[in-house]
Amino acid sequence: MPTTASRPPPPSLSLIDDCPRSPPSYNPKHPTSLPSPKPASAPSPRTEKKAPLSPPPEVEVRKLDKSDRRPDLPSDSRVEPSSDPKADSRPSSRGKVAEDDEAKEEETGKGEARGVASKDPIDLEVFGQLLELDEDETFEFSRTMVEDFYSQAEGTFEAMDRLFKSKNLSDLSEKGHFLKGSSAAIGITKVQRSCEEIQNYGKLQDRDEKRISEKEALERLSEVLARVRDEYEEAKTWLNQWFDDPSFRREHEIA
Repeated sequence: MPTTASRPPPPSLSLIDDCPRSPPSYNPKHPTSLPSPKPASAPSPRTEKKAPLSPPPEVEVRKLDKSDRRPDLPSDSRVEPSSDPKADSRPSSRGKVAEDDEAKEEETGKGEARGVASKDPIDLEVFGQLLELDEDETFEFSRTMVEDFYSQAEGTFEAMDRLFKSKNLSDLSEKGHFLKGSSAAIGITKVQRSCEEIQNYGKLQDRDEKRISEKEALERLSEVLARVRDEYEEAKTWLNQWFDDPSFRREHEIA
């Protein structure tokens, strides 16, 4: 038989468990084991510190002089009581002036209603607006309108007399309203005011539209119907003279 070569015996290797080992070091990038967590400690109470409050800044109080006041500001309708006892007893100068103006206007209105003559029986401003309708200084258009008013007024006066005699006050009031508008368009102010009275008295009202009796209304109508004719004749004379007399026109030049 052929001889076989003998194999050398395998070397003896120590087992891995028999080799001494040291614990692996902790590597944060390749952790093989995690460190044991530390016991959590209870948070200590914190005392909150409050910042001391600073005192509010002092407000600078400055007295206003006359130059600091704002002019023309609307005042409140509620008036504060005055601390000065003498101030309450002093009458308001503004109220006194207003009362005087109202008294003058009322007195002027009464004077005009009684037929007190003024400088001109015609309102020149209204009459001037009528003259602006003329194309030249012949005043053909405005004079035609004035002459038409003459016809209307004289016919209305006759109708008023008939209505007054029959005591038909409602129709008499309407005639007064009609002639009031016609006279106002030309600027015959006195006739206009008297016709307004006729309108009110026909409604059994006075000039302030207060109720009056029929007897009182007839008495007032008798007076104003006579007066309005005189006022009409005065205005008619003035208008005719203005159209016919160049020197009179120059004295009463219309702006």
